[in-house]
Amino acid sequence: MKKMFCLVLILVTLSTVAYADMDRGEFYPLLTIVIEKDYSGQDPIIICKDRYDNLWSFYDSDDEWQIGDIANCLMWNMGGSIEEDEIVEVYYEGHIEISK
Repeated sequence: MKKMFCLVLILVTLSTVAYADMDRGEFYPLLTIVIEKDYSGQDPIIICKDRYDNLWSFYDSDDEWQIGDIANCLMWNMGGSIEEDEIVEVYYEGHIEISK
């Protein structure tokens, strides 16, 4: 009886862990580089590019980001194509000089 109880407990634990791993796919990191700043609105819009040449943007109310800054974006997978994903948070990872 103890063996059966332990087996059921292990199976329940494993199925719970497997279910928790499925939810982790909603968020993912994306390393980008700031390539442009748009001052057309009230707050500057930071435009950055990932390694696949996709463009992403976010607001910079403190005007701290500069061209060449490396931005690590926490992305939210909306379930469709990559164009539908959204930036949730942005972290500064350093700066590189961009030659034109």
